[in-house]
Amino acid sequence: MLIIKNTRLIYKTNTSGYRCVHYNKAAKKWISSIHYNGKKYFFGYFNTKQDAALAYNNFVIEHKSDHPLNIIKYE
Repeated sequence: MLIIKNTRLIYKTNTSGYRCVHYNKAAKKWISSIHYNGKKYFFGYFNTKQDAALAYNNFVIEHKSDHPLNIIKYE
């Protein structure tokens, strides 16, 4: 049985437009993290939201997770 995780639609209030990416006002950086197999993984602080989304995607691919990938749009 295949269980798909984290497949909700992205909320309208999501400012990054990417799954598992948010902005930290204190650091003035984008942050990426994920909950996977009961643990939280923090990928770091990034200058762009696209770099943070790419860090998330790389983790999902590397761990062969069933989390959906972000579609990264470079502006």
